[in-house]
Amino acid sequence: MSLADHFRSAVRRPLGASLFFVVARANGAELENATSDVQWFAPAECANESSFNVRARASIDSSNDVPKARVTVKKTGARYAALVVFVSGSERSFDGETCAVIEDSVLLVLSLNATKKDPNRWREDARRLAELERPLPTPPRAANPDELRQIFFGLMPLVDAGTLPRTSPGLELHGGMAMAHARFEAALYGLLPVEKNSRVGVRGTFGASGAVLRGGWLFGDGPRFGPMIGIDFERWTGASRGADTNGDATAFVVSPELSAMADFSLGSAVHLLFALGGRFPLTRPPFVVDGIGEIHRAERVLGQARAGLDVRF
Repeated sequence: MSLADHFRSAVRRPLGASLFFVVARANGAELENATSDVQWFAPAECANESSFNVRARASIDSSNDVPKARVTVKKTGARYAALVVFVSGSERSFDGETCAVIEDSVLLVLSLNATKKDPNRWREDARRLAELERPLPTPPRAANPDELRQIFFGLMPLVDAGTLPRTSPGLELHGGMAMAHARFEAALYGLLPVEKNSRVGVRGTFGASGAVLRGGWLFGDGPRFGPMIGIDFERWTGASRGADTNGDATAFVVSPELSAMADFSLGSAVHLLFALGGRFPLTRPPFVVDGIGEIHRAERVLGQARAGLDVRF
């Protein structure tokens, strides 16, 4: 081959490659919005885009991002020419005898241009990984029925209206069991005696005490409110003193009871209670003094207000 033929061959190949590279260039916006890291255009005998991207991600350290780029490979005669255009606009071009040589060269260029991942993205990846590795939350343990049962004892000052001639203070001692929202109790109570003077000079002294069985349902998860029903077994006493007469009398009365209760927890063991209700005596025996007549009879409805504390175990 003459010197002129060598010159024409050397010039023809770079000129052909240059024209090809001009056509193959892409702008940065197209690369930035590309769905794959590397846009790969190559003859059928070379790798396809999907398999090349898998190789690119595997060959680049996981702490780095695969750079966005467009790679165009074209066969020119017996050789292959490649143009790599990065999103920044920089370019690399080279040729090789086989597709494998071109692919390895492109992977090397991509590795040299790889950049560190965004640290914020690393933190997000770490957070998601921690969530995946976090053990599943333990389901809430079903409440043991035995833990819902509490024995209690309490003391409640009270005020009673209607049993004695005047409103009278008293005291109630109670104990029982609370089970979730249910409450059952037994109580003993007594009223301070009250005196009453009749118009004929007879002075009567009256008192009352009793035992109660109650039960009810209190609604709510914090402060609790609800109805209570019960039955009272009462003992009423009266004593008369006068110039010509002295006498004592005792009556036993059964009275259904209906009340409303409020329960405020002051801790795991102490509860503050308020109750307001009425009793409905089935009988109302009068207190009678011979020669004088009736000097007292209880009302048809007996009111009572109570407030005090429970101590629970």
